[in-house]
Amino acid sequence: MPANLFLLAPKVRGNPYRSALRSAPLSSQLNTAANFLWNASLTAQLQWLLWRGAFWCYLAYLVLFAYSRPAGTGRSCHSERFWWASS
Repeated sequence: MPANLFLLAPKVRGNPYRSALRSAPLSSQLNTAANFLWNASLTAQLQWLLWRGAFWCYLAYLVLFAYSRPAGTGRSCHSERFWWASS
């Protein structure tokens, strides 16, 4: 338990619920995976890619493009809903 409790130590020192004032991961496996990914993202070889906004923007474009194109067809999956897109 940290001593300062985010500068609230004097106010909660006698509180019976002080032991509940801690953060605990919901899943130890997810916490381990998240810590690994966080530490991997701090390496110099990946920082130029992962900590730039353009990478995430282009990744979002790619996901939206993949979502809007159903597999095996050349038409958009949403084009049937619009009267001007019907053929």
